[in-house]
Amino acid sequence: MTCYLSTSCFPRMPLADAIAACRGLGRRRIEVSAPHPWQPIEEMEAVLATTAADGVLLSLHNYFPAPPDPIVLNVASPDPAELAQSRALIAHAARLARAARAPVYGVHAGYLGKATPSDGDDFQFADPGDSLAAAQRRAIATLAAVLPLFAPQTRLLVENLFPSKSRRHSLMCDIEELAEYLDQLPQLGWLLDLGHLNVSANLLGFDRQAYLDHALARFGGRLREVHISENDGQTDQHLPIGQDSWQLGALARIKMVPTDDDEPRIYCVECRRADRDELIGSLDRVDAALAA
Repeated sequence: MTCYLSTSCFPRMPLADAIAACRGLGRRRIEVSAPHPWQPIEEMEAVLATTAADGVLLSLHNYFPAPPDPIVLNVASPDPAELAQSRALIAHAARLARAARAPVYGVHAGYLGKATPSDGDDFQFADPGDSLAAAQRRAIATLAAVLPLFAPQTRLLVENLFPSKSRRHSLMCDIEELAEYLDQLPQLGWLLDLGHLNVSANLLGFDRQAYLDHALARFGGRLREVHISENDGQTDQHLPIGQDSWQLGALARIKMVPTDDDEPRIYCVECRRADRDELIGSLDRVDAALAA
């Protein structure tokens, strides 16, 4: 088994160039993700269809395809215009998933308040106007509405998020919130980001191994994708995978759990802050962990 590589490791390249960069590292399993410059959707359809026809396995993730004017994809947004933009982006992703023959499309679980893009990977969050429960209800309603866009070829996944050091602006940071989404939407799959889990466990004060044991026991069959990158437990840094990374041991635990639809689980390296040698080392370590 070989892992996927995210095109987000080659940020701001045109889509075809980012895919070529992944293939240049010997990858024929590629997750298409942000950030890439805007292109007409017909151009991206052609790139993805040609790539898939060449035998490359593709998956799609979150902020793809980016709209002409940047937004924050937020399925829980309290702002009707922002929520409409997010749903339009997801509809475009469903169209591109068909061209890519993608088995999954993973989307972030959402944010408590209105969010706006800023420089780098961070967002600016407005003060939330309502409760966590209200934001969860909006997110779950949005996901329920877009689920039919992806069936039957592509499975929609929801990805766990993480708080910041100063406030909890993200949804699905702990096991209770994971259960809230998956219990209410039985068709929804799960994308586990181990880097996000590390930040959440550290800042919210829970044990990440206990989270894994509980989540895999309840929802392991619905776990269709795993994101792998390192951080310091404070922010989502997307650093390369070290030789002694705890995530390599987590992969050994995860791979023992079969999926509920017998489809292969995707393991994707998402080390955006890594040079070529660090990327190759990360890919090799993850491949070795999956082969053990």
